[in-house]
Amino acid sequence: MEKYFKKTLISRALSVATVLNPRYKLFYFNKLLENEGGMQSIEYKRIEAHFKTTFNAYSRRRTEIRHGKQMADMADAEDLYAADESTIVEDPEAWMDPFYGFQNDRVIDDTPEDTRYINEKLLPPYKEIKSNTGKAVTDTAIQEYWARKGIESEVLGQMARDFIAIPATSAPSERGFSSGGDIISRKRSRLSPATLRWVICLRDWGTLSADDDMDDDEGHTASAV
Repeated sequence: MEKYFKKTLISRALSVATVLNPRYKLFYFNKLLENEGGMQSIEYKRIEAHFKTTFNAYSRRRTEIRHGKQMADMADAEDLYAADESTIVEDPEAWMDPFYGFQNDRVIDDTPEDTRYINEKLLPPYKEIKSNTGKAVTDTAIQEYWARKGIESEVLGQMARDFIAIPATSAPSERGFSSGGDIISRKRSRLSPATLRWVICLRDWGTLSADDDMDDDEGHTASAV
């Protein structure tokens, strides 16, 4: 079982999602693969490569989007200046601005996002917290972490939204297909995809029971049986 678990975990989707968990990052795999050599193991280097390759792909896409926006802004600015270049004059009261002539001399940290993220401290381990009613409180530390972190690390923030949202099991989707098979019947086979999607969602959310969307004929038949 452990062998298959490790094989599953080093797949791209699951490994990237695990690294994006600020409680685990790459340290989790270092511990998991300790008997195989830890950071020197082939599996660890493969996981590290998955994360790096995915980060680079997202970075390229982000750069392309920014470049396209900058080109569009430059084109708009050129059109504006070409329309009436004589009207562009320097504000004579610009010197009154407190930051007039200010130059930023700060040293900018150009360390890549992924390197900074990996080198940061891990979040503390999850501890179950119960409310006054005795029910477990939903753990939102990871969501809150990426809500803040995503502002300064746009690429990693987008990766977190895409990968952490992947369900760890296919059971919910399988239940959805099963529910769809129950809704579509011989007498009710012309529902639009949108209507079917809404009925499946309402059932899954507990708003609509299986009997609420049943046809009258089907209800009578079921009662007779």
